[in-house]
Amino acid sequence: MPTLRHYFKKTVKNALVLAAACFAVFLSALLLAWLLPSNGPDLRPFLLLMYAKEIGIGVAIFTAVFFLFKAYKVCKTEGSFPQELFKMTPSIVILIVVFLFSSTYLFNFFHQTDCKQHDYTAKLDGGIKRIGSKTYHIRICGAGLIDSHFLGEGLDKVLLSVTDEQGTILAKRHYTIFSDDSLGLASLQISDDKLLYFDADSKQGEIAIPPTIQDWIGARIPVFN
Repeated sequence: MPTLRHYFKKTVKNALVLAAACFAVFLSALLLAWLLPSNGPDLRPFLLLMYAKEIGIGVAIFTAVFFLFKAYKVCKTEGSFPQELFKMTPSIVILIVVFLFSSTYLFNFFHQTDCKQHDYTAKLDGGIKRIGSKTYHIRICGAGLIDSHFLGEGLDKVLLSVTDEQGTILAKRHYTIFSDDSLGLASLQISDDKLLYFDADSKQGEIAIPPTIQDWIGARIPVFN
């Protein structure tokens, strides 16, 4: 019968295999970006716009199916599934922590913005806003112009952040806008109970006012946003 130590060793092994696979994908993307006509291997535009959300959902589904299959095998081969599940709990917790940490790090790495060079706060009617009885600081910063026939022209990936008077981040949203005024920059629309923003495809997103607990968590752990 597998022991807790056995499950732990298998978890470490699987985590290393997963890390190696992710690193191989990263190197492949780097090589592809280097081969494409450009001034250098800038991966951010490539990874930000090429179906990152769909890929993430696919990976999550695959991972869920994998663990369900493992649970089914344990249920069929071991005498007491609850006892085996108890042994597996530390390994499951470790995998969840590693996943949350790595996904947060990678998301932040590929979604870096430069508020000094690409600040859209004034253009999109952000800034300090008094809504109800509270004051919010709303800022929109870009990552830099994306000008590619393959990924789109005149686009910028921006970060919309909402903080309170103490500087605590309450909510974040990432979306794409046209960086050129002539193409039309849709300003924020703010009411007593929500903040509306619009991307380059004129799709509407919103943040509740005041931001919810889910917004607070999503601002720190992107997978929940």
